[in-house]
Amino acid sequence: MAPCLVHLGGLSDREFTLAFMEALKGQGFRLSVDMQSFVWRVNPASKKIDYRDVPEKRDIFRMADYVKLDVNEAKWLTGTTDLSIAAEMLDGWGSRETVITRADGVLARFDGNNYFERFCNRGIQGRTARGDTLIGAYLARRLDYSVRESLRFAAVLASIKMEAKGPFRGTIAEVLERDKAWGRGEGDLGPEATHG
Repeated sequence: MAPCLVHLGGLSDREFTLAFMEALKGQGFRLSVDMQSFVWRVNPASKKIDYRDVPEKRDIFRMADYVKLDVNEAKWLTGTTDLSIAAEMLDGWGSRETVITRADGVLARFDGNNYFERFCNRGIQGRTARGDTLIGAYLARRLDYSVRESLRFAAVLASIKMEAKGPFRGTIAEVLERDKAWGRGEGDLGPEATHG
């Protein structure tokens, strides 16, 4: 079986190393990286997690096919909370396809273009693991669909997940129905983001 896409979605810097990524790339794997795996640093003395910049970030971005982060992680890496500016900076550092979440929605950057989709959740009881759910849905949809369609699908699926505690337990049909009810049918893909 040929190597495929591997998503590195760790909780902190204790799970994945640059050397591990290099080994995977050396075997032909495509990589998706959640930057939480590097930005969240465990303090050796206190065992508390702190946000920190990542000295090897440019090496990570150049190796990864997909990079996922939230607005706080983006601020630590780029110095800005403006999603479009942060995504453009990451693009300049070698990121091929970037996905950045924040409270109201998600931005994706690919091939020099930014796309933004708002969340449509009706509650936030299940907000924990929203980002993990979103990137999982995005990567799965991205196998066969465009960035815009994949981003829209992932935003709707993550929105449904946020409405109840625990993992997403819905169906693709439910996601498509919510998208349609949200008022954006086929061909109405939402605005392209120019600023976060």
